[in-house]
Amino acid sequence: MLNHRRDLQFTCRPARPDLKSAGRLGRVLGVQYSEIDVAAHYLSGWTGAVPGHYRDTLVHVGVDQVAMIEMLATMIARLLDDAPAERVDRVLRTHPTVAAVMGGTDLERALEPACGPWRRENTSDRQNLLADFLANARAERDHLALVHEFRDRSDDPDVRLLLSYVVARTDTHRRECAEAVAALTEEPEERVYAGKPRRADGTGAADE
Repeated sequence: MLNHRRDLQFTCRPARPDLKSAGRLGRVLGVQYSEIDVAAHYLSGWTGAVPGHYRDTLVHVGVDQVAMIEMLATMIARLLDDAPAERVDRVLRTHPTVAAVMGGTDLERALEPACGPWRRENTSDRQNLLADFLANARAERDHLALVHEFRDRSDDPDVRLLLSYVVARTDTHRRECAEAVAALTEEPEERVYAGKPRRADGTGAADE
């Protein structure tokens, strides 16, 4: 179960509303190799089948990704202050997480279409943990380049400060995944795992 605190891990306010910066942060939040795309690598339902400390790493990093999503969505909401209603509506339709922050609704529900139900039953597909961590490390690397680009293009000190925080956390996640890749390279018996078998109708895991 995930616990949610109302205060953010890291917070700052933009110097002024800025639609252009809001649009750029929207790309950090929700395009390929974005915060949400990377979070989906960690929090999709198969994590429940992962053995031992590797599962702990995936859940830890995935929850940290959600924290960064909330921080970015909050900054976007602040950058939209006093924006024309039609522009705000467009952003809210594109980014459900921003809508959740602005409306005070459930962030987990807003993320479900991308990440899937975080507590769903496991499938019976055999998974390759080494391949999973390699994909995570590459996604973090590509996302890091995107965040760097937008941080360097921003002239708002607090937007740059927030993106510097995101850069630091993203690089930490990349290194954690790289360490898992190195360990799994030396432990081939740890690479493959499987979930519970599915029912005959394919709707979920079989009863115990």
